[in-house]
Amino acid sequence: MDLRRLIRDTGCRLLRGDALTEITCVCCDSRSAEPGALFVCLPGRHTDGSAYAAQLFSKMKETVDVDGDVARGDLSRVNEWLRARIWQYGSLREPGTLMEAAFEAPFDPSYYVRYLKEKYEALYR
Repeated sequence: MDLRRLIRDTGCRLLRGDALTEITCVCCDSRSAEPGALFVCLPGRHTDGSAYAAQLFSKMKETVDVDGDVARGDLSRVNEWLRARIWQYGSLREPGTLMEAAFEAPFDPSYYVRYLKEKYEALYR
């Protein structure tokens, strides 16, 4: 099937690209996207782990000198923090519930946005 048919049948509109592109597969994981793949985003429970990590890292830094410990090569306090809040629960909790308990707050994407701004502003100055 080409993209033109999908657009016609769904009522969507093409914002960029070639409507004659042949669709060879459908994927919902961007890591498996390849030429010809139709990438679809699934709303809901699926969240990029790095978005969680930014908020988790910020919370950890409230009680652990992460930068100092890493510089010294001592990850014992980092590991203990993760063990107490994440690892001990394994798959017993849904990811969102697990993270919110570790954050002691709802998920907040502004932590991730701040991380991305700091990362890319430093790279492209």
